[in-house]
Amino acid sequence: MCELLALNARGGVTCDHTDGWGLASYDPDGSGVRIFREDEAAGFSSIAAHLAELNIVSCSTIAHIRKATQADVTLSNCHSVYR
Repeated sequence: MCELLALNARGGVTCDHTDGWGLASYDPDGSGVRIFREDEAAGFSSIAAHLAELNIVSCSTIAHIRKATQADVTLSNCHSVYR
């Protein structure tokens, strides 16, 4: 089961959702969607820490942290995928 997050210590530090994280952000200037993801715990990720320091401007953003209940812990499983 995945949870939404505000890039903070939730991913693996204060819970057991340690199996990856992802962030997708739609830029307001029309340049498209930026996607960041990693198959490591967000709470210990240098990439997530860097993103938290940025002043990202976005029309909409969605992020999640993953607790693997199905499938392997891999980068391709770090966002929900419809099959």
